[in-house]
Amino acid sequence: MFRLSLLLATCLVIASACTRERFSFSSDAQPTIGIDTLHFDTLFTQSGSKTFHFLVHNNNSSGLRISRIEVAGGQSGYFHLNVNGIEGPAISDIDIAPNDSAHVFVNAFIPNSATQLPFVITDSIGIHCNGQIQWVQLEAWAQNAHYIKNGVINSNTNWKGDLPYVIIGPLQVTTAATLTIEPGARIYCHADAAIQIDGSLQALGDSTESNRILFTGDRLDAPYQDYPATWPGIRFGKDSRENLLQYVSIRNAYRGITLDAPLTSWPSLILEQTEIRNMLDAGLFASGAYIRANNSVFLNCGRNVHLEYGGQYFFTQCTIATFSNNYFAHKEPVVYISDSKTENGHTETAALTAIFTNTIVWGESDDVPNEFVADRQGADPFTVQFNNGIWKMATLPDGYNTVGTLSNADPLFISTGKFHQATDLHLQSGSPAIGLGTATGIRIDYDGRPRSLINPSTGAFEQQ
Repeated sequence: MFRLSLLLATCLVIASACTRERFSFSSDAQPTIGIDTLHFDTLFTQSGSKTFHFLVHNNNSSGLRISRIEVAGGQSGYFHLNVNGIEGPAISDIDIAPNDSAHVFVNAFIPNSATQLPFVITDSIGIHCNGQIQWVQLEAWAQNAHYIKNGVINSNTNWKGDLPYVIIGPLQVTTAATLTIEPGARIYCHADAAIQIDGSLQALGDSTESNRILFTGDRLDAPYQDYPATWPGIRFGKDSRENLLQYVSIRNAYRGITLDAPLTSWPSLILEQTEIRNMLDAGLFASGAYIRANNSVFLNCGRNVHLEYGGQYFFTQCTIATFSNNYFAHKEPVVYISDSKTENGHTETAALTAIFTNTIVWGESDDVPNEFVADRQGADPFTVQFNNGIWKMATLPDGYNTVGTLSNADPLFISTGKFHQATDLHLQSGSPAIGLGTATGIRIDYDGRPRSLINPSTGAFEQQ
């Protein structure tokens, strides 16, 4: 019995000595934390954030025992913690071997609040080791919102500019309804949130930047806020009518606007001072439709403007341009027009009228020598005019009017977005677009500023 007790005591001493050798308990032995602050971009209440990840690394020659990693806010906090696969507001006794790391994952969920303005949520993560504490600060901007899930609008409805609208799942405006969107409204669409307009859409912003109406995806954290195809886009059905978009920005969808409507005596869609930007596919895709676009910008889309199966299209004082960027290479002409469409191997044609006045059509890519393509397949009437504009064209086309147009004259935009600069399609001093336009009766430009009524600048922006 005595020998057994002695043996057990000896084992405990050896185990204790091994622990002392394997782990360092000196207050000077501390892990290395790769960051000091985690900043969460603006989050909608009731919506979770993306998950951030950082390492707690042991550069010591002996192991470290992290006594606790915890969110200071605990169970009542807005931030959630996971360490090496273990969840909790606090995780204890995390052993880190020499030259190894613990993996820490953090996300946020913000509940509703009474405020209409963005508000700041702060907290911190404490890493406790050998009697010392290191801190990682947490900060999130949160914004309340109206949430609409799998929405169907059956009667006339107004959306105000007070809180953002977050659309989850498809949204339909039925043939019996008009959706009116007031200045300043922000519509953020989830990845599955296609907007179907079978009735009417009246999106009526104004020239103040804060009162423009925005449609975009609901991922506002970097880098997702700049990704194309983060939501499906807006589609106008065959029975849709009297659609007007003024001072509207549509961004980051798969396809900005799709319109497939029979010709009527009035446009199915009017765009005024509208921006369609950063679409993976087309900015504007129309088939046999009647559309008017004034003072509008179509920028950096896989196909900026694609018009097929005839129709009537009038683009006045527009800028249509694409420059290769980190998300796609510019390989398609920025304007493609055709009198035909092909479905299931069968081609149909229809009459086409397309008139571009005081408009810039431009792109920068050796792969696209002609940025404006008009394709005639049938014997139906085919009228295409490009008047008092600037376009990039290696081969001048036959068969349609190009009065007052400059070919391959650099419009001299302020910035085309190269070298990580923001794209700015306002005109530099000395641009050949200044004064090139013909009188159209349009009194303002994209920004709502006055236009020359005699010789306006070509494009969406008047040189002041």
